[in-house]
Amino acid sequence: MSDADAAGKAAADAQAALAAMQAERDEARAQIAEHARTSAITAAAGEKANAALLLDSAKFQAAVKDVDLTDQAALGAAVESFVKDNPAYAAGPAAPALPNTSGGTPAGGTTTKPTTLAGALAAAMSD
Repeated sequence: MSDADAAGKAAADAQAALAAMQAERDEARAQIAEHARTSAITAAAGEKANAALLLDSAKFQAAVKDVDLTDQAALGAAVESFVKDNPAYAAGPAAPALPNTSGGTPAGGTTTKPTTLAGALAAAMSD
C-alpha cells in the first residue's frame, strides 16, 4: 500500500469516527434536553397538576411548545392555564390510606408460628 493510499484510508477512518462521535453527541444532547423538559414540567406542575398526565399529553406539549422552559414563572402560568381549561389534568386528592387488614380477626383465631426449634417441637407435641 502506498503512502497516499494509507493516508486516504486513515482520513476515511477519521471521518467515520468523527461522524460516529457527532451522532453520539447529538443523542446525548437530545437526552439532556428531554430530561430538562421533563424536570421543568414536573416542577411547574407541583401540586397544581398531574405531571405524568401533562408529560404524556400531546395537547399540553403543543400548548407549551413556545414557552421557555427555564422561565419557571411562565411555565407555571402555562400549566395553570392548561389545567383551568382541562380540569382532568388537575392534581387529584391523595388516595386514602388502606387499612392493615380487610376485616376483623379470623373466626378460627390466630396462630403464631414458632420461631425456634424448641417451640416447633413443643407445638408439634401438643397437637
